[in-house]
Amino acid sequence: MVSSDGISVLQSIDVTNNSTTVVGRELCLHKCVVFRLGLGSKTLAVRADPDVCVKDVLSPVLLKYGFIFERTVIHIVSKPV
Repeated sequence: MVSSDGISVLQSIDVTNNSTTVVGRELCLHKCVVFRLGLGSKTLAVRADPDVCVKDVLSPVLLKYGFIFERTVIHIVSKPV
């Protein structure tokens, strides 16, 4: 996908779709970590590089929703899938 200013934009694809959806396209694979973050009544999907520490990933997300990382208690509530 290309934006109006001619810059390529990364777009996630649904891997359950038929392979014909990627015909004639260039594919880039990136390692990333995806997890769900529950903030009260909101649930967010957070995507991050695997080499980035948890604080660097969560601090800006928490700040956006009015939380401060150092004053937030974080719990893991399920095992990896």
